[in-house]
Amino acid sequence: MKNWKYYGIISFLLILFLMLIFIACDDPSEKSKNQNYIIENLFGDGYFLIVEGYLTDNEWNGVSDKIKVSIEEAFQAQPTPFDMYLFSLVFSENDIKIIIEKHSNDYIKWKTSDDGKTMYLKYSELNNALKYSIMFAVEKMQIPEAGSN
Repeated sequence: MKNWKYYGIISFLLILFLMLIFIACDDPSEKSKNQNYIIENLFGDGYFLIVEGYLTDNEWNGVSDKIKVSIEEAFQAQPTPFDMYLFSLVFSENDIKIIIEKHSNDYIKWKTSDDGKTMYLKYSELNNALKYSIMFAVEKMQIPEAGSN
């Protein structure tokens, strides 16, 4: 009779100990949280934009660099100086926001708001042909018109 009480107490303490280990080892950087970053001096003209996302620290690492490089590449890929001017005009008011989303059923790669001030990008698109998604989204933002792909 004493054995089952002894093993019961030991089992309970072991389970409690294991629970404490898992709680103590919880990595706060692996929890999603609101992240934001201001990208400054786009196109060397002093334009800026805000990048936001609800991501973990590891997921957020490098996002702003990928966005800035892809915007600059999309700008350079414009066929004429006038097209480059129109492309940069979208960013000239400094109130553009790019929101990175991991999960959305509203679009496949990107989406723009109808006021031409917000671009939504899928997180998975950051490692794909991001330059082209940005080019198409900026084209919609120039009108301004809501659009998606």
